[in-house]
Amino acid sequence: MRLKFLRSSFRGLLPKYFAEEGGGVDVERFLERGDVKGYLKALRKAPRSTSRVVEGMNDINKEELDRYVDVSTCDYLVDYISPTAPSKYDPSSDEPNYAADTKVWVKHQCVPFLDASRSNRWARAFWVPGGKGKTWGEYCLLRRREHDE
Repeated sequence: MRLKFLRSSFRGLLPKYFAEEGGGVDVERFLERGDVKGYLKALRKAPRSTSRVVEGMNDINKEELDRYVDVSTCDYLVDYISPTAPSKYDPSSDEPNYAADTKVWVKHQCVPFLDASRSNRWARAFWVPGGKGKTWGEYCLLRRREHDE
């Protein structure tokens, strides 16, 4: 299972996986033997996938379309549900409320998340028991319904 991105209203550069190359260093093999010097020697000779210029990256935060996958390929999805999110699923929206598509997705787990743009700044800065002025959304891990059946 690998983390991928769905297209949304964000139009900047998203992270990309490092190249997976053969010849990597098997850390466990060296740790079992307690061979730190051997590990460091092998590490120096290993291919450096994290230090080379990677295709599809840029220094101007320009969107690269190869980062996105189609939602139909996802088994799980992490979605932010804003307090102002529409209660119906609209697939043509830039920010669809996937959790509202209950024919396809089921909420596996949700956690509250403070919506800073809709909360009073003083209420955010200072916690007061029973205090008002905070608005909450939620992040939900959604699971494709086919996995439940």
